[in-house]
Amino acid sequence: DEIKRGFYRAFRVIGESMSYDGRKSIDEGDIVTGRNINRAFWKSKLHYKKWDAFVIVTKERILIKKIIAHDVERGIITCQSNNTDKEKYPDFNISLDDVQEIFNVTKVEKDWQ
Repeated sequence: DEIKRGFYRAFRVIGESMSYDGRKSIDEGDIVTGRNINRAFWKSKLHYKKWDAFVIVTKERILIKKIIAHDVERGIITCQSNNTDKEKYPDFNISLDDVQEIFNVTKVEKDWQ
């Protein structure tokens, strides 16, 4: 309900990895707005329990995931999808060396078309 200072960017969701039958579902076509997390903060424990989702921009793709663990010493985050099909959408690790930007999702605008 309060706009904090920072750099924000919006992303249109492609795919169904964050879709599920729940209130916090992020579905294909939705627009998510995220606030950039400065790289300096990646060296200390991310406040991943405070946020429902993150946009993670890697060198190869843009992901929208929950972060469920952060190994600060090794520089690795563990990502999880909301989708309950864990065979198709298993948890996985990403090295922060491969990450260019991280945004905590501050707003989800539903695509009602």
